[in-house]
Amino acid sequence: MFPELQLRLAQAVLEAFGARGAFGLAGRYFPAGRSRPFSGDRSGFESFCAQTSRPPKHRGDWLESLGSFLVRRPPSRWRDADEQAFVQHLGEFSQRYLRLEAMHFGLNAIKSHEAIRIALTRKTGEEAERVLSLSLEQTEEAADVRESLQPLLPKDDTVALAVLSQLMWQLLKNKP
Repeated sequence: MFPELQLRLAQAVLEAFGARGAFGLAGRYFPAGRSRPFSGDRSGFESFCAQTSRPPKHRGDWLESLGSFLVRRPPSRWRDADEQAFVQHLGEFSQRYLRLEAMHFGLNAIKSHEAIRIALTRKTGEEAERVLSLSLEQTEEAADVRESLQPLLPKDDTVALAVLSQLMWQLLKNKP
């Protein structure tokens, strides 16, 4: 696969799952041995989850396999429209995956030091949400940052929550 295409596909996967530099979603949703709640699914979603949960030995091979699954043709043989089809199918499946992950939030708590589900809804009905599974180190770092920020927040809880929700909205929507 061409290096430029590989980078674009990798970026699309990271953006679709809200990831920050990690490939493979192994263990994010289905701990080994757990039953999957969508048995009988005919849309290919179960296969998508299996495909994305395999830990990659080589990023290029993993992306090639994922691209072949989503577009039904290996990326090395794609036509111009196939990359857009990849992004579209990836977006559809990843949104289902993230909604399902949010519904089964408690499963992640088993594997992480701390698990948090953040969900915000605006007056317009637009929603943003993310499930975070934090390691012990990340939990400690978050506590340190909280201690530093807390004195800067307004004394009025409503205003403080509004400030924090605006900041979370920007982070959830990946806007600076």
